[in-house]
Amino acid sequence: LEAISLPTLILGGDQDRFATPAHLQRLHARFPGAQLEILEGVGHTLAIEAPERFFETVDAFLRA
Repeated sequence: LEAISLPTLILGGDQDRFATPAHLQRLHARFPGAQLEILEGVGHTLAIEAPERFFETVDAFLRA
């Protein structure tokens, strides 16, 4: 993972029981320069549970 040099977005929800915020933070620590976004009040299905916030976050990342 440390060899990945492309822009990377790690995106999850703070209520996710599968990819927990702690797991996402550990993953983030292994990606130099990666962006970590954890959406509050959202579980595992981000695009379904919070579609506007999900797409706003992805759009902002892609435009940066």
